[in-house]
Amino acid sequence: MIHPAPRFTGRRAGLLLAIALCPLLACPSARARDGGEVREVRESRAQRDAREARDQADRERSREADREARDAARSSGKDSGGDRSGGGGSDGGGTAPAASGSARSSGGGETDAAKAKADADKAQAKRSEEADKQAADAAKEGAKEAEDAAKDAADAAEDEAKDAEHGDDRIDLVADDRLRSGEPLAVEHGLDGRERIAGEVLMIDRSAAVARVQAAGYRLRSERPVPGRDETIARVQLRAGQTVEQALRQLQGIAPQGLFAPNHVFRPSQVDPGRDAARLVAPAVKLPASAASAPAAGNGRPFSVGIIDTGADLAAAPIAAAVSRSRSFVGSDYLPRGHGTLVAEIAAAGGARLALADVFGADADQRLVAPADAIAAAIAWLIDERAGVINISIEGPDNPVMGLMVRRALAAGIVVVAAAGNGGPAAPPVYPAAYPGVVAVTAIDGRDQVYRRANRGPYISFAAPGVNVVSSAGSFGGQPVSGTSFAAPAVAATIARDLRADASNAADAVLARLRAAARDLGAVGYDPVYGWGAVGVGSAAAAPAAAAGSEGARPAAPPPR
Repeated sequence: MIHPAPRFTGRRAGLLLAIALCPLLACPSARARDGGEVREVRESRAQRDAREARDQADRERSREADREARDAARSSGKDSGGDRSGGGGSDGGGTAPAASGSARSSGGGETDAAKAKADADKAQAKRSEEADKQAADAAKEGAKEAEDAAKDAADAAEDEAKDAEHGDDRIDLVADDRLRSGEPLAVEHGLDGRERIAGEVLMIDRSAAVARVQAAGYRLRSERPVPGRDETIARVQLRAGQTVEQALRQLQGIAPQGLFAPNHVFRPSQVDPGRDAARLVAPAVKLPASAASAPAAGNGRPFSVGIIDTGADLAAAPIAAAVSRSRSFVGSDYLPRGHGTLVAEIAAAGGARLALADVFGADADQRLVAPADAIAAAIAWLIDERAGVINISIEGPDNPVMGLMVRRALAAGIVVVAAAGNGGPAAPPVYPAAYPGVVAVTAIDGRDQVYRRANRGPYISFAAPGVNVVSSAGSFGGQPVSGTSFAAPAVAATIARDLRADASNAADAVLARLRAAARDLGAVGYDPVYGWGAVGVGSAAAAPAAAAGSEGARPAAPPPR
């Protein structure tokens, strides 16, 4: 039997349908409620994580602050127990009792602010330090500029003085009223800045080699045979368009055994009259009367000192009786000038007999110049004349031909004395004074102070009076003059007299006694300012025994020159 379906009326039917469909459709209000709960759970976890991270950061900062405080307390010697106990709450387990997150955050903010302030202070200190450094650098740069300006001014004054010096040379030349034969010497500056005769080179070789040079198409401006040798000192003229450097290379190929060099020029080692007398308080040095009547040499030498310089006034009373012979090596005329006259006068005052070699000519500006070929030829002449001492009060560059002749003189047992130069304390060495074995002499004033323009260096041998020297023969108009030129001949005369008294005629023994007898100045023992010390006319007369005792008392020094 079929029962009919029950009939539901409106309200009941709707309720039943909702109950049936609810699990399937998931009631929106329930879903919303469930989603909100999930979000709340998720947000709670994130907040908790954030709080824990902040708490951890606060604890780290707190620990760091505690460590810094403890370190500071240790360094200052203070008790830091309270700091350690205060920090224990943070370090012990990482939980601060009843401390809220906001309080910890506030503490961390204060720590951050303190750190930021410290960083700012450090940056400000660094900026201040940099500013101070910039100010110091600026002050240093200003001081350097001032020093450079002062040096430039001093250099300008030195140049002015040297110009005045050369001007006095012109006056000295013109006043004599006699001119040399031939044209003035043409002077130029080489690539190295050194002065030389233009258009020529200098050579020394056997006569046959010089003939080969001529056969190769070169002309000779002059040639001088070397006494006692089959050699010639020749001035070789350059070919058209040829430089000195090119000629030197080509000529060396033509005569491989020859010695070639530019024909350098040299200047007197003096300062102009009167200029130093106005600047220095040292009294003028008055030369004594000549002692040239000393007995003749007992060792066979016809005279004792050969002077390579300008010509000297042979009629001047202080030197008239002392001169054995004189000769010109530039042009054909022997021409007296003030420089050579005063140098000869100083040597004669020490009792020396003299042979005078005039090696100076004039350039286009009527300034005194001595070519290297003339100096080399004069040395060769004095070697042949058997001079005991050669004095060269001239300064200039290292010239190979002149250097060869200096070495030959030393090998012959001749003592070569030279002026140390007037370039100043920082100047490079000058020649021939700086050649090994040469006795280089610097100048001192009447108070034993070194001449302010004198060169210095390990080549200096001795010091002698040379500041504000006044000629008794009227050289330079009787005005005081200064320079190492006028110190060298005093030492040369002293050595010559000792050589004449030495039976063995041994230059080494004489120089050893002179080093021992010299009056020590400056640093104890040898020094590059005064050398072995001061030598006055007659100061080398110490007995050999006394000299040996003095030498033993000196400290170690460079090898004897």
